[in-house]
Amino acid sequence: MRAIARPVAPMPVVLLSSLSSRPAARATVRSALERIPGCIVDVLDLDASYVAVSDERVLRPGDVGIDAREHHVRAALLDPGQLVRWAQPALVRHALRSAPVVLVVAAGVLFQDDPSELLEVATRDDVGLVARGGPILPRDGAFPGPTDLFERGSYSPKLLAVSRPAEAFVDLWERLAADPLTASERCVSTAANLGFHGVVRESHFLVSTWTDPSTRFSTRAPNRRLEVNGALAVATDFSHLDPAAPWLLDPEAGDRQPRLLLSTHPALAELTARYAAELRADVACTDLAGSGESSRELVSSIGVEMHAQLRSVFRQALD
Repeated sequence: MRAIARPVAPMPVVLLSSLSSRPAARATVRSALERIPGCIVDVLDLDASYVAVSDERVLRPGDVGIDAREHHVRAALLDPGQLVRWAQPALVRHALRSAPVVLVVAAGVLFQDDPSELLEVATRDDVGLVARGGPILPRDGAFPGPTDLFERGSYSPKLLAVSRPAEAFVDLWERLAADPLTASERCVSTAANLGFHGVVRESHFLVSTWTDPSTRFSTRAPNRRLEVNGALAVATDFSHLDPAAPWLLDPEAGDRQPRLLLSTHPALAELTARYAAELRADVACTDLAGSGESSRELVSSIGVEMHAQLRSVFRQALD
């Protein structure tokens, strides 16, 4: 095993933002600047809608090497979530030019504590990943279940660390994410199998809908930070949260029973409600301060709205 070397400060943190995820991205940036000492945050603004919260660096697709024509082609092929996955590797490559290791986070992930451990794992093992779930998921109809784990991958794509030696990982990640047939949450898990990677498995590192429902949540005074089984949580994944329905961590559960019920975990429910209120307030604020431009990932180069049916026609034409 390679000797571990702590990453040199300041810690680089990168994420993407679009009109639909702007409030969540701003919340993530605020939490990073507050909880990660001396970090540098880069936000890739996919559609010129982002409004900065502090001194984070705001980048446009061309700044990270994304060609305008290719951007439009991928926007026509991929739905908005898939488009973010496709653009992430370009942002990672850009960040790795000036830093040996970078922390990649999804809009809506809130930092509760310093995630340096994940960068240390990537420094040692090229890629640092966070495992999903704890015990084996039963086939009981609840969400998520074994099929969801198979379809979405064993590692969360919402928080990971990548170092410079992981070029093959980033290349495969990008190729998988460029194809609508493979541009799923599983991209990161599949690409990681190509080479070295290390895994963080502690339940307190990333609280999400995948967290074991037997987990004990509490809050730590004086600032009500979340604890998981007595340890301070590092991050919480609210990337799918609908601020209008803060009683569900992930609305993608549909009509299935969520495995992790907020109603049985008051401390987590309190944090979720506070975050939902922050999002609602931010929407009102940034709607006044934002650029007001259309979300460019949702329209073609001539301004035609790219809904699901039009994407399907475009994919069939290319096939």
